[in-house]
Amino acid sequence: MAFKVFADTNIIIDLIEQRDFDLDSIHQIVKMSEAGEIDIYISETVITNALYITKLQGHIEKVLAFTTVLCIGNDIIKKALDSSFKDKEDAILYYGGLHAKMDFFITRDSKDFLNHTLLQLPVLAPKALLAKLKAKK
Repeated sequence: MAFKVFADTNIIIDLIEQRDFDLDSIHQIVKMSEAGEIDIYISETVITNALYITKLQGHIEKVLAFTTVLCIGNDIIKKALDSSFKDKEDAILYYGGLHAKMDFFITRDSKDFLNHTLLQLPVLAPKALLAKLKAKK
């Protein structure tokens, strides 16, 4: 069974715009998804935010080829808004991934999650995710 990984908006934008924050690791993660080794999930807001920021619809369509889009409903949003997260967009995505029983949450900004991460859903940078996945093989 493939690991379920929820990708934060910044991961998708880094990929689309080829921003070199940890692009090699992100490319490896995408290849693992395309090979069926992991399943990458995103939310509708990841798509809308990435489209708004990048204006690159063709790239969004390519992202949809290796990801599954999750619907984050009212209950999850309310829980996220009531959380101690300062950045509520991060909270909504994190709680959406937690609700969907993801194995990992990847983001470039893992430090923003330090005080909020629950044991059920570890937050990792792309390079740390790759190390964790290699250790589990």
